[in-house]
Amino acid sequence: MTKKHNINQSKKTEQKPILEPNRKLLSLIYRRMRAVGIDSQRGLSKISGVNRSEISNIFTGRRTKPTIKTLEKLYDALGGSRDELLDAAGYLLEREIITATPLCIYC
Repeated sequence: MTKKHNINQSKKTEQKPILEPNRKLLSLIYRRMRAVGIDSQRGLSKISGVNRSEISNIFTGRRTKPTIKTLEKLYDALGGSRDELLDAAGYLLEREIITATPLCIYC
């Protein structure tokens, strides 16, 4: 007796992990959107020049650390503090760790 393979069972479906959006970055973007009167991702896309799918990826967590170029476009559209936006995206933390390290181990 031969075994029959069910085609559906032989293909393993890989489930994508559930992603967690960068809450600090989202909170900052939402606050700045409200401050300048933008009420949708589409509106943010039009004003900033960032592709709507990229903005959607940031909001849903598919993109937790946007590129600096994307952040600069968002900054230009939303205003606020550039360092605050970079920090919320996780870029300034690396620089602060390097500069906070003492040069002399005996100091």
